[in-house]
Amino acid sequence: MKKLMSLMLAMTICFSATALVKASAQDVDSSKYVLETLASCESSVLTTDELSLSRASDSDLGKLAIYYKDAETGYFLRNNDKELSEQEALANLKKYNSGENVSFVIKDSKGDIAGEIILTLLGNSVVNVAYWIVPKFRGHGYAAKACELLIRELHRKYPDLIFFIGLDGENQISKRVVEKLEAALTSANEIENLDNLEKAHYEFIKQEPFKLKYKISPLDENDDSKFKFDVFVNDEQFGSAVYTKEQIENVTYKKILELKEIEVTRWHYFIRLVH
Repeated sequence: MKKLMSLMLAMTICFSATALVKASAQDVDSSKYVLETLASCESSVLTTDELSLSRASDSDLGKLAIYYKDAETGYFLRNNDKELSEQEALANLKKYNSGENVSFVIKDSKGDIAGEIILTLLGNSVVNVAYWIVPKFRGHGYAAKACELLIRELHRKYPDLIFFIGLDGENQISKRVVEKLEAALTSANEIENLDNLEKAHYEFIKQEPFKLKYKISPLDENDDSKFKFDVFVNDEQFGSAVYTKEQIENVTYKKILELKEIEVTRWHYFIRLVH
């Protein structure tokens, strides 16, 4: 049941990725291809004068866990809408650092942890990019600079990857990160030092925003243990299922139990290399 709900919510985020992927000229085994791509970064460390980017070690994950239980970084785990214990946070981080989710830690020039980038396989050469910055390091452009560094590096090895960023409409900070990333990647039409690519350039594809609505209603007015859970995309019903109160608390927005309905505007961005 929990997996079904997670899948239903994930599909509302990723449904437009499928159309773009089908248009790709590259015919590859998506899962094997992307996971091998991410695994190839296992031991590499990318550096600039301002920051370094590398796969997160167990030590790094332990330090990052401190911030995951901080309410200020709760937006990153907003699907739980609750504060995590340090143990829960560390378990979540380890999950994100293995399998189909690969975590990269961002460090400043002194080696202090400034944030994290998480890449997640969506399918058929499409990789989701998520990021967050430790509160005291915000305002320095680390998220955009780290994303640019990682995307450029992965494209040097695998130019047909497509990167996906999804944002909540009210998240102005992340919008600014995407704007900076777009400016950095598209400021020059030709990309240098990419083997076997001539006149390559980055293309940002901005999709029109769409509205997600989550709505619950009790199956029985005299029983609040089970709810009908509906998902709407642009006011059209996308999916429906029945869940217990506990499942809703653990899997989706906790506050929906009080509000009964939540509406979120989403923006989608795709980044690919054109040559």
